[in-house]
Parts: sequence; structure tokens; C-alpha cells
Amino acid sequence: LKRAKETLSMSFSEVPIILFMNKDTSIFAFVLMPFAKEYDDKYKLGIKPSAESAGIVAERLDEQKYSEEMLERIHRQIEVADLIIADITGLNANVFYELGYAIAKEKLCITISHVDTKTPFDLSHKRHIIYDSIAELRSELEKEIEWAKAEIKVKKASDLEVKLSIPHSMLNISSYNAEAEMRFQIDIHRKGLEGIPPQIDYAYFYCGKDWSFFQNGEECPKTDSDIEGFSGKHLIKPPISKMNDWMQVKFTGTKEVANKFNGDELKDEYNMIGIAIFRVFTNTGSYDFKLNINENISEVPF
Repeated sequence: LKRAKETLSMSFSEVPIILFMNKDTSIFAFVLMPFAKEYDDKYKLGIKPSAESAGIVAERLDEQKYSEEMLERIHRQIEVADLIIADITGLNANVFYELGYAIAKEKLCITISHVDTKTPFDLSHKRHIIYDSIAELRSELEKEIEWAKAEIKVKKASDLEVKLSIPHSMLNISSYNAEAEMRFQIDIHRKGLEGIPPQIDYAYFYCGKDWSFFQNGEECPKTDSDIEGFSGKHLIKPPISKMNDWMQVKFTGTKEVANKFNGDELKDEYNMIGIAIFRVFTNTGSYDFKLNINENISEVPF
């Protein structure tokens, strides 16, 4: 059997894929406004339906059950919220205090006020809705919430950093075929340590056809890809569910790269080059990361 010392490119994907994000599954908006009766319709018919139509959970403090002191609870809800919606109608001192705390915590804020309220100068350059009716409030707020969703998704994705390394690869050659084996190591880092640590539920690894992946001695389930340019997606399980600042995921991929009975020439070296997508599913949404792969694989001599 004659083997040539050549390089053959085996692509992970047929077309380049850019980084993008999927729809979120849970965004929390904390609503700041007086608990007076005249605000109830604005909240129940304007703010809350606007958030729900966008798939966002919106709550006021008076809807929640808690055991700590009220101010402590407000601080904690602001800290964990993805979005703050503050009604500054009437220039209520408590609302301004809470809004100031949210701004100091660098929270994404949307302020609203009735036309009868003069907007303070310091808020005039912020995203602000002036409304005359509940219908107008809902219409304008739905637009602002869609903008906020996009901003939140970018922020959540940027909080995670994914790095791929391949600490070991080898080529297994028999008398009739050659099989590539690659051990993948993916490190997931949190860029910031503020807020509640994300929960990594599971992940998909997208690549080209004919690949099989294994974790802890078991084959990873796979199905057809839902991303153009990739043939399949493989289910990858994280070692732990909740991460603090770092998590490492390991799995092994194998693929037959040549078969003598198909007329292929068996070679001593192959170059595995292309793009994979690692889709991470968390309690805040799912996010896709593009992974560039360029690995020379050769037979290990014994």
C-alpha cells in the first residue's frame, strides 16, 4: 500500500458562517412607579402587556413576595434586572431614587412620563417616552422594548467568551481506510462577575457531514442541522450546570477521511480546516459562537 506525504483539506462546513444569536428565553424587566391607584391601568394595560408581547417578564415590587426589607428588595431586584422601566410622571422622589440607583448600576433604562410632566434635563437625552394615552404608551413602549431586547442579547452574549483548543489529534490508518480523531476542549469564561452566574443547560456542536462525537465513552446524540452550511448538530453536555467564572467542556470527534474501497488514496497527513458553531443554551437565552478549525492530523508512530 503506497501512501503519499500530502495534505488533504477536509472541511467542517460548506460555507462561512458569521456569529449570531438566537432568540432569548428569559428577560426580566423591573418596573419603577408609585403604587397609587391612578397608575394601575398604565401598568396593567400599558407596560405589562407591552413586555409580555415581546416575551419579557415585567414585575412591580407590589407583585412580589419577599422577606427582606423593602429597600433591600428594591436594590436586589434592580441588580438582577435586565431592563428597568421607570414611570417618572409626577416626579416622585422614590422613583427618582430607585432610577438613580439603576443608572449607577449601569442598567438599561427606559423612562416614561405623561405629557403633563416636564422631563428633567438630566433625563432628556435618555430613551424616554412621553405619552398622552395608554394606547399611545403601549404602542411606543413596544418599539422601545424591541430595541432593549436587542441590546440585552448583545450584552448577555458578550458576557460569555468561548475558546476552542485541540490538545490531541491523531490519524488511525488501517489497510483499507483512514480515520481522523480529534479531542476538543472548549473553555467558557465569564467576562464579568457581577450578577447571578448563568446556568449552562446544554450545547450543540455544528459541523460537516459524517462526524461522530463522544463524551465520557458515550456517543453524543445528533440530528440534522438547522443552520445553513452545516450538515449536523451534536448534543454536548456541560460537566456542571451552574458556572462561576469558568467552565471546560471536553468531547472527541471522529471521521473517516479516506476509504480504499471508494477509490480514495490513503495519505499520511490530512488538514482538517473549516468552521464549526458552538451553540450554548443558558437560562438567559441561547448564543452561537463561531469556531475556526485548522488542524494537521498525522499518524502517530509506535
